[in-house]
Amino acid sequence: MSLPGYATSQDVQARLGEQLDADGLALADSLLADTLVLIRSRVGMFDEKVATGAISREAVVMVQCNAVIRVLRNPEGFRSEQEGDYLYSRDAVMASGQLRLLPDEWALVGVRKSFTVQPAFGPAYEVHPNENLTINDIAFRFGLDHYGY
Repeated sequence: MSLPGYATSQDVQARLGEQLDADGLALADSLLADTLVLIRSRVGMFDEKVATGAISREAVVMVQCNAVIRVLRNPEGFRSEQEGDYLYSRDAVMASGQLRLLPDEWALVGVRKSFTVQPAFGPAYEVHPNENLTINDIAFRFGLDHYGY
């Protein structure tokens, strides 16, 4: 079974505001397929969510097109150019030349912000909520060393 596509190279062309040649259209189609790989890898049941309207199809098309246009406008990833006194620079995110979605675009396709919990090493000095004891005091009561072992 083939998974559905959303944006087309004609959508990219319309948003870009210029005609793409055959090579440009082929590149746009490939990049559009790649954006779906990125999105489907992070959003569980993505196609079902679009089909039920939980994720807006129009938002998906917009996000795909914007990501592809960033690559098409600057495929080499140039951040700045200078000739004589004239200097032209681009925003670092927009100038990467890499196919990527921005945080607000991820939110549009169903990815919410998250955080990472990392373990701490060494003695902990957290206060116990009931007795105003540190974890080290509690460990001492149970005959454990200062690392809780």
